[in-house]
Amino acid sequence: MSIKVLYLEDNVWDIELVREALSRGGQFEVKDVRSIEELKEALKSSQFDVVITDLHVLGVEGTEIIEVIRSIAPFIPIIILTGTGSEELALQYLKSGAWDYVIKSSKHIRKLPHTISSVLDRKKLLEEYETTEKALRVFKESISSLIDALPVGVLVYKGEHHIFVNKALEELTGFDRTELLRMPGAGIVHPEDQKMVKERIKLRERGFKVPESYEFRVLRKDGEVRWIEFHTRKIHWGEAEAYLGVFFDITQRKKAEREKEEAFSRLKSLLNEVVEAFSLAVEFRDPYTMGHQKRVSELSVAISNELGLDPEKIEGIRVASLLHDLGKAVGVPLEILNKPSKLNDIEFSFIKAHPEIGWRILKEVDFPWPVSEAVYQHHERLNGSGYPRGLKGDQIIIEARIIGVADVVEAMTSHRPYRPPLPLEEALKEIKENKGILYDPQVVDACLRVFEKGFSFGKD
Repeated sequence: MSIKVLYLEDNVWDIELVREALSRGGQFEVKDVRSIEELKEALKSSQFDVVITDLHVLGVEGTEIIEVIRSIAPFIPIIILTGTGSEELALQYLKSGAWDYVIKSSKHIRKLPHTISSVLDRKKLLEEYETTEKALRVFKESISSLIDALPVGVLVYKGEHHIFVNKALEELTGFDRTELLRMPGAGIVHPEDQKMVKERIKLRERGFKVPESYEFRVLRKDGEVRWIEFHTRKIHWGEAEAYLGVFFDITQRKKAEREKEEAFSRLKSLLNEVVEAFSLAVEFRDPYTMGHQKRVSELSVAISNELGLDPEKIEGIRVASLLHDLGKAVGVPLEILNKPSKLNDIEFSFIKAHPEIGWRILKEVDFPWPVSEAVYQHHERLNGSGYPRGLKGDQIIIEARIIGVADVVEAMTSHRPYRPPLPLEEALKEIKENKGILYDPQVVDACLRVFEKGFSFGKD
């Protein structure tokens, strides 16, 4: 494809010299014009790849010629031909908008094809650069629009300086973009949470490992407090490193959690009242065991704490221990409970049935802990000699193992219709001698430590 050249020159000899130089390659299509008027007409009527012009044409100076060309074809490359000795003047015209110059001599004119090719290569690179720049601008605008359209707040920051914020963050905080960009790093954070947030920013910048997500409160411009789940990552912003922060508004979630906790607290309080009522009902029916379930509960909780169990599991043990003899209250005749002599086999079968009776009642209650099963198993023993099911070892849940030991110790040290209370030493001797046989070894050791540390049963 030929290169179209527009050549402004009023000297016939120079015209021939240039035509000859450009004819050798066979790729140039040259149109020469000899006045400013012809130049204007040619530029308006046809498209050219490059313009070559002398510095002076019919008394018109190069600066004016460049302005005329620029006014009609602002992006077309211009090459200046200058006479020998006026190279400094040609450099001035380069500053005015010319792309290159060639000294007007046979030696240099022969290099004109190379100069044109070089100028057109530069133009191509410039066009590609401008295309890339335009695409990059469009991409940045698209990304900016996309980030602005996100329903979560976005902040780009470095240290205490905010670099970019999106529309959602404006809406979340009530501050406009200008205010947010001028604000110090933790400016929108609730005063009570600022210390924590600032420390994490500093630690992260020093290279310490800091959680990438955490929660804090922001204080809106209107004074409203909003809960935020904040996520942050290191990113490249331009040529520098920065941090991207994403703000998820979790205010409603926090409110729902708080309401759930309050409801659970109320339910738990009600449950405790019901458990206490059941426990009292059992003890009022059998005055000889008044306070037994409460004391078993105290010791069970102490043993559980000594074992380092989870607080929720301990709460379940507390509740189960308060109800462990519920089956006696509803399933064992009072004359058997209060009999002052040894029970016969039939009478003892009633006693042995009370764990299952308690289980049948409590399994209908949706406790958050295995209360009914603990009640069912509290008379089971490691070697299978317990009742009602003869469970062994790991078949017995930890809740039942703890309550079982506490029940034995409390029962032996309390008054019964058929005997006076035994010394604490006798009860502790019982569980020590049968550690690993009837009773869980770890539970026994924890129980012994509890008494060594000064535990005593509370007074009724």
